[in-house]
Amino acid sequence: MTSSSRTVRRTLYIQRPGVKLGITAGRWEIKFKDQLLEQIPASLISQICIMENVQVTSAAMVWSAENGIPMHVLSKHGKNISVSYNSGGQIVATRRRQYELLEKPVRIELAKAIVSAKIGNQTVFLAQTLRNHPEIQLDSSTIPQLRALQTKCKTATAIKPLLGIEGQAAKTYFSAWGQCILNKEFTFPGRKKRPAPDPVNAMLNFGYSMLLTQVEGALQVRGVDAAIGVVHNLRTGSSLACDFIEQFRTGIVDSLVLKAVNWSQFCPDDFEVTDSECRLKDEPRKRFIQLFEEKMQSERQHPLTKKPVSWKEILDIQAMQYKRFLYEKIDKFYPFRLS
Repeated sequence: MTSSSRTVRRTLYIQRPGVKLGITAGRWEIKFKDQLLEQIPASLISQICIMENVQVTSAAMVWSAENGIPMHVLSKHGKNISVSYNSGGQIVATRRRQYELLEKPVRIELAKAIVSAKIGNQTVFLAQTLRNHPEIQLDSSTIPQLRALQTKCKTATAIKPLLGIEGQAAKTYFSAWGQCILNKEFTFPGRKKRPAPDPVNAMLNFGYSMLLTQVEGALQVRGVDAAIGVVHNLRTGSSLACDFIEQFRTGIVDSLVLKAVNWSQFCPDDFEVTDSECRLKDEPRKRFIQLFEEKMQSERQHPLTKKPVSWKEILDIQAMQYKRFLYEKIDKFYPFRLS
């Protein structure tokens, strides 16, 4: 329940190997060796994420498909292995419009808006962090550099140079973001994707993977194909989800990880190195998922609704707005911007 006393449906995460998920009389049932561990009203769940080695009954799969509940299978490191979702016939017409968009001049304008919003959010987040922590000393040119790169997005005439601008901004941003880490137990050698060499990058990777799952679910529920994007290469598999996540990385994952580190919610012993990659151990991973879900339920004002809504609702609002844009019910898509 949020502060505004309305129910916001949440994501159900199931991690324990050997657990079985079923459904009876409109309630999700989680069992282990035939022992009932938990019952949850189905009306409270918006999507389901199960880790490897979790069993799902056929009745549960049918119910989730009939009721439009995305069911994701994740690796224990958060990577989305597969998703099951019945979109009905609505996605066929929408998919056609998504492909048509790729051939229109408006594609580059949309791509520029997405990248510009990402850089703008990075700038706002750093500025807010500096105001809240005057002890942090960043290079005085950092914020102006990011603002200049955001402005430079307007000059891009193709996707490739736009991605170059995005890359420059990411390098500048993460160099500064790392300096905002105040907990001396952790170091940040810069943004390293996979394999993650350190705990901070491990948390960023896991958080981004979880957020990507949430974004995919929001798009699927609105009947939009998460695989047909405008910025990222279609060969990435979830290119629209990869486009869409750019609006939310900073406000959700970057802020969550920085707070978790600086507030000592994790320590170096919460991580292990396997296959040359640093990862969260099992119990700390559960804590991270709990923090992530709490973040998704937290509220902030959306610029379109002008009222406080949860991050989860913001994802849905943006997905709905994108679909309206595809069907030309609105002239422009407005990426989410921090303020």
